[in-house]
Amino acid sequence: MKKLFAALLAAVMILSAIVIVPVAAETSGNWEYEVNGDGATATITAYKGADADVTIPSEIDGYSVTGLKGVQTWSSGRSVFFGKSISSVTIPSGVKTIGIYSFCECTELTSVTIPDSVTTIDSAAFLKCTSLANITIPDSVTKIGSSAFDECTSLTNITIPNGVTSIGAYAFDDCTSLTSVTIPDSVTEIGNSAFKYCSALTSIVIPDGVTVIEPDLFIGCTSLSSITLPDGLTSFTNGYSIFEDTAYFKTESNWENGVLYIGKYLIRAKTDISGSYTVRSGVKTIAPWAFVECTSLTGITIPDGVTTIGRRAFYGCTALNDISVPDSVSFIDIDAFEGTAYYSDENNWDENRAFYIGKCLIRYLGYSDVYVYEVKSGTKVIAPNAFLYEYGANESLVEIKIPDSVIYIGEDAFRYRHYLKNISIPDGVTAINEGTFDDCSSLESIVIPNSVTEIGWGAFHKCESLTSVTIGDGVTSIGAYAFYGCSSLTSVKIPNGVMNIGDNAFYECISLASVTIPDGVTKIGYTVFDNCTSLSSITIPVSVTEIGWSAFANCTSLTKVYYGGSEEQWNEILIYEAGNEALLSAEIVFNYQQDDDPGKTDDPGNTDDPGKTDDPGKTDDPGKTDDPGKTDDPGKTDDPGKTDDPGKTDDPGKTDDPGKTDDQGKTDAPTVIPGDFTGDGKLNAKDVTGLMKAIIKGIAEGNLAADFNGDGKVNAKDVVALMKAIVKGGK
Repeated sequence: MKKLFAALLAAVMILSAIVIVPVAAETSGNWEYEVNGDGATATITAYKGADADVTIPSEIDGYSVTGLKGVQTWSSGRSVFFGKSISSVTIPSGVKTIGIYSFCECTELTSVTIPDSVTTIDSAAFLKCTSLANITIPDSVTKIGSSAFDECTSLTNITIPNGVTSIGAYAFDDCTSLTSVTIPDSVTEIGNSAFKYCSALTSIVIPDGVTVIEPDLFIGCTSLSSITLPDGLTSFTNGYSIFEDTAYFKTESNWENGVLYIGKYLIRAKTDISGSYTVRSGVKTIAPWAFVECTSLTGITIPDGVTTIGRRAFYGCTALNDISVPDSVSFIDIDAFEGTAYYSDENNWDENRAFYIGKCLIRYLGYSDVYVYEVKSGTKVIAPNAFLYEYGANESLVEIKIPDSVIYIGEDAFRYRHYLKNISIPDGVTAINEGTFDDCSSLESIVIPNSVTEIGWGAFHKCESLTSVTIGDGVTSIGAYAFYGCSSLTSVKIPNGVMNIGDNAFYECISLASVTIPDGVTKIGYTVFDNCTSLSSITIPVSVTEIGWSAFANCTSLTKVYYGGSEEQWNEILIYEAGNEALLSAEIVFNYQQDDDPGKTDDPGNTDDPGKTDDPGKTDDPGKTDDPGKTDDPGKTDDPGKTDDPGKTDDPGKTDDPGKTDDQGKTDAPTVIPGDFTGDGKLNAKDVTGLMKAIIKGIAEGNLAADFNGDGKVNAKDVVALMKAIVKGGK
């Protein structure tokens, strides 16, 4: 059911947050505008004229025009040209952002001139401009927001300029006349459903920088007969269903003996495939659900060179009793072999009730009188859920010994191991994935090696006995909820390489006394240190430009803030006052250098610090009882729990917060998007899965975005209301 919710929400448009201090609109002729915080520039807020051909002024009442104001949501008001009967518009040089919904429903618009000063075409900027057949995007643009050209049904071709790095979700959804699109090598991210229902699109080349194929990317692309995928893909979030509607998928000659390949990726096998099958040489990835419910498949030989076996790749292959996996495999996703005859045969489980395939530990159940388990020497992969406690498994494990050969540990690998006290992570592991040690309530200390670059969503959630954490210097991202509820944690040193600290990362670390945020972090997200009641000092670098709402809520002991910049720079930080009263009332030491007096016991520079970005979507139960081939249609299911991109902070549908330039100080009322549970400024599957997980774990209360229906309670009704509202509002 959780996966079904995520799949439904994958059909919504991403919305962006705008934080703007209310400013009285000025009027000049047919234009309304607001003066920006710099006192020299202005943002156009409304057009009151009736001309069909419009030229936006470059200057208004002596102020240089730099932006077209967007609106936060479909229902929050009308943007500059929302629904206007205009046929052409010229945007002046100097404008940097075309705001959210700026030209939404301008159904007669046929011509737009965009200057090379524009860097962002924001969410839904040209949504439902049904007469717009051509548009030239200048080389200055770096981001195309979610639903930017959604339902531009006359648009025939688009060239995305080199320099654009992200294409938002639904960006070209329902562009039914679009026959060609050129995507430059600069693009590294393409959002879910970006080309959904582009029924005239015949070919596409995904550039090498893209590593993830998001859900429903080519759903409804019935004419798409040529697909080129880059060699560096790490994930097909929805498996074969991404391609299921395409002409390529439906052309029989593209299938080799009942199996469909695209480049180095095995996408899908027909369910009537029988006997033994050898994957062709050169393949890198077996996609999620590739062989799901191939009930006559008896053997599979996977050649050397394959590195990834996707989620439930062989799920339900009830006759599959012969499996050969090469040493090259470094990632096996959830339930890849569950439901196979090989998995079900007790003879394939060792004397410790552990199930290995090749050099991969898939599952450990163990016996009740065993307190220490040593993973086999030479093992490379500990699969997701490998030690996840379930009824009937050994509950008594106190120590798990992992050999140095292990390079990957999957999500939820040790979840619910309540008696686990001792474990060492070998150097070579690159990520502590989401939920890896979730609710390991007896775990007392952990050393994260330098090879690790990211700590995922809820990685150490509710490790209540954890007193000592050593974070390696290689870590750059600390996910949301990473140390949530680590009530015994007194200190944590955040290395200088950390650039992002996820929301709620240290929520209710009630013993944490002091923290140093490393230089390079730009945002302290919402409720990061909420309920850290022992936190007496915090060191904040000059790189921080925003402190989210309730970041320091209930920090009743906070008395001193050490800030690396001047008082003037401090005043330029966007600080949401709601929930940050303790921070704003504390003594602030300006121009503080972290090595000023390292010998002092109260020197926050010597203390530990959290930090990292979020890993939103995670499913609590990876699907033991879920049958992807039946109710949940494996191909159509979103996979919000993937750890491929846990640390992303860039929102392809979100601009550089146009309100930032207007507000250089504090704001009383933070703009909280109802339903934006992850706080990343967009509504998508991550918010639904994050909210559901938090409700299940009982940690959703107090999150201002969680009570979506406004009834004062946080429950399943909020999840349903969120999905319905977005689906309604997105179109």
